[in-house]
Amino acid sequence: MNVKSTYVMLCCMLPFWVKSQPMEEYNTKVREVIVICKTHFDIGYTHRVNDVVNYYQTEMIDRAFKVMDASGDLPKEQQFAWTLPGWVLSKTMEDWKGQTPERRQKLDNKLKSGQIVPHALPFTMISDFCGLEEMARGLNFSSALCRKYNLPLSYSGKMTDEPSHTGALATVLAHAGVKFLHIGCNWPSGFVKTPGLFWWEGPDGSRVLTLYSASYGTNCAVCPKGWQGPNDPMMGVNLMPAKDWPYAVWPAILVTGDNSGPPTAERIKELFQEIKEKMPDVNVHMGTMDDFYEALMKDNPQLPVVKSAMPDTWIHGIMSDPGGVRLSREVHPLISSAEVLNTQLGVWGVPVASMSKDIATAYEKMALYGEHTWGGSKSVKAYGEAFEKLPADEYKDLEASWEDKTGYIRDASDIVQGITQSNLYSLATNVTCKKNSFVVYNPLPWKRSGVVEIDGRKIYVKNIPSSGYQVIPVKSMDKGGHEQSGNSIENDYYKITFDPAKGCIVSLFDKKTGREWVDKKADLGFGQYLNERFTFEQALDYTLAYQQGRAGDWPHPGIHKPGMISEKEVPYRAASPKDGNLKISGDSYVQMAELLMPSDKSRHLPASILRISLYKDQPYMDMEVVIQGKEKDNWPEADWLCLPFRIDRPEFNVYRQLGVMNPATDILPGANHHLYTAEHGLTITGTDGAGIAVCPLDHPLISLGVPGCWKCSDDYVPEQPVVYLNLYNNQWNTNFRYWYPGTWSSRVRIWTVEKGTTPEERSRLFMTSALEARNPLQAILVKEKRGNLPAVQSGLEVSRPGVTVTAFGADPDGNTGTLLRVWEQAGVSGKLMITLPKGMNTSVAVPVNLRGEKKGEPIPVKSGKFELELGAYAPASFILE
Repeated sequence: MNVKSTYVMLCCMLPFWVKSQPMEEYNTKVREVIVICKTHFDIGYTHRVNDVVNYYQTEMIDRAFKVMDASGDLPKEQQFAWTLPGWVLSKTMEDWKGQTPERRQKLDNKLKSGQIVPHALPFTMISDFCGLEEMARGLNFSSALCRKYNLPLSYSGKMTDEPSHTGALATVLAHAGVKFLHIGCNWPSGFVKTPGLFWWEGPDGSRVLTLYSASYGTNCAVCPKGWQGPNDPMMGVNLMPAKDWPYAVWPAILVTGDNSGPPTAERIKELFQEIKEKMPDVNVHMGTMDDFYEALMKDNPQLPVVKSAMPDTWIHGIMSDPGGVRLSREVHPLISSAEVLNTQLGVWGVPVASMSKDIATAYEKMALYGEHTWGGSKSVKAYGEAFEKLPADEYKDLEASWEDKTGYIRDASDIVQGITQSNLYSLATNVTCKKNSFVVYNPLPWKRSGVVEIDGRKIYVKNIPSSGYQVIPVKSMDKGGHEQSGNSIENDYYKITFDPAKGCIVSLFDKKTGREWVDKKADLGFGQYLNERFTFEQALDYTLAYQQGRAGDWPHPGIHKPGMISEKEVPYRAASPKDGNLKISGDSYVQMAELLMPSDKSRHLPASILRISLYKDQPYMDMEVVIQGKEKDNWPEADWLCLPFRIDRPEFNVYRQLGVMNPATDILPGANHHLYTAEHGLTITGTDGAGIAVCPLDHPLISLGVPGCWKCSDDYVPEQPVVYLNLYNNQWNTNFRYWYPGTWSSRVRIWTVEKGTTPEERSRLFMTSALEARNPLQAILVKEKRGNLPAVQSGLEVSRPGVTVTAFGADPDGNTGTLLRVWEQAGVSGKLMITLPKGMNTSVAVPVNLRGEKKGEPIPVKSGKFELELGAYAPASFILE
């Protein structure tokens, strides 16, 4: 499908609920209309990735030049200007093979003249899924272009399609100097009920002006009933302000469809003529989103503040690719630690190559994996036996587009794993030790103890220095794996009992408190694997409940499942395996149980394994579920790990990228109440404050109370203390994978929340434990060696746990010196002391924002230390000189 025909198809997805205004009706409060033109950018949806990039570099930008040139005879305020995302424009501007000198020169001229406008963001991202530093580094593409051409940094950004975003995005943008964000919701997606224009407050209290529209732009087509597609792709678009717009300045943000390019010069001229006829006294001109912010702020408008969460209603899509998501979850914490150790090795005198270019490439690949399109636009509408009969060539290109997407995070993982192993090897070959030993490196900036795996053996190590290492002699150790009898395992904290026939845990007994944490009356067992297979009617009912506008006339075929067999023939089914085999093994340090559950093809159940590990003297349990040999199938389904707890009157707290969300009180109407990311995990506590903490290591998508796929409501509040960890789903037939065959696994760590713990203590303790779970100690064997490094050494150190180092290396924004960025994640405000690694000769720490702009006075560094005031959930960045 070519771009033009794709756009014609997507035009009918514009919101029906927006009405063009009759000639005699207009907003008399508006004095100025700023026209902002943009095209919605998808990567790999309308075309394969490389084809889309090349299209922007050639035909797309050449068409834009023609519109700019054709509008040259118009008054200057009407001459066409085109706004583009930072990454997209950087690819268009780069010197690629095949670029012509004429186009190269014209690109330079149009960017310098302001007819090509970069906004601050790289592209639309699934921000609910992205890491903090990843979002921050995504801003580098636009800022690098602006700096190259001596242009001021754009302080506006736009997200199109994705209906809702994490509150952490507001914090990232505010601390990057981005002042205005436009969110243009995709039709037919349900939209979040916001005030329209508001201050969006991030978890740290910082704010960004935000305009939320229920369509790509602020003005859009009216699609009549029975509409089949326009000859004019801008049919129905107008520049008129909304009737109820209460401000003097209106941003007429005109967005053409997916990768469709700019509107014609003739159409733009018609639009200006139309609004001039209707509103002759209003100043109408081309401009930028920055212009809108400046004009609006002159009147010092009184705007509402939005603090509540708006979990993404597209977030289910990430778990169509469980293998890629697991890699992403591994890479996010690992890339920061890799950069930190590489920089510290240089400070300690170890000759290491600079990894800044590799780090930048890895962040780019990570951001591309977080971009909102995850595959091609082709539908596969055959189900059941009809699907099985389809030839492989029927969907070969579609599968290849999915692999393009997962390829980003595979590449990022390869880069980061390579840096990590190179760092550890350099460390191991430069430390001093007298006999065979292993070196343990701590990627977090506070002293900690924990479990490491050495030569297939898991052992506990104590007091590894902050961002530092320790050489530990190899002792004669039990190899582990001794089979044991019985149906339970235990340590000093828990006793866990299994029922192989049911395929689940029947008791999680807390020895310290005497509490039983498993709800034995629950319909589903604790640790049980659940597979749901949905019906055509369920998909259609969801679509009608979710979709905005005239859903009953045209339910979107990419959301509901046209061609599926009715529930009258194939009813909804929820199935779990049974009659498993229990194996228990262990040694003096670790006890492990494996529940091996057979496949059941008659019920579409793959084989699965549930692994539980308990460690000596460790107050947590590690759980891993393995899905084995899942078959290729596009039937809508969802896989879950079920965790029903026994807690009366439960209170849920979900720890997102920043901040804590109570799903009973904190979610805006129109956002996702049934399924959301728990970046770090969640706690469920009772009235006495006691409860359970759950930290998903590999897959962050959870539902509470009931499984959340194909469910939509604005008033759902979880009541039952059951966690459903999503292991896979293929909910939609657009944007995401339709099947994921093969084998994968998902790990979870669970521990107890003590009675009487205050919310502040709970947050601090939870985040410290979760960060340690997600940032495991790293270890490497080393033979006898007399190197130049001592056997124990500290690196970067912060004065309180819960503050992480997300950057420590060359500044991607070009400042001379070393960029150091810390980020508070435990919800604690106050003074923070930072201790630099020994050997780092630094006199001052210069505060900068997330785009490298200097802010505030330099802070003296004395004896390798400096102090700052750091707010809860806020970042702080410095150039160390």
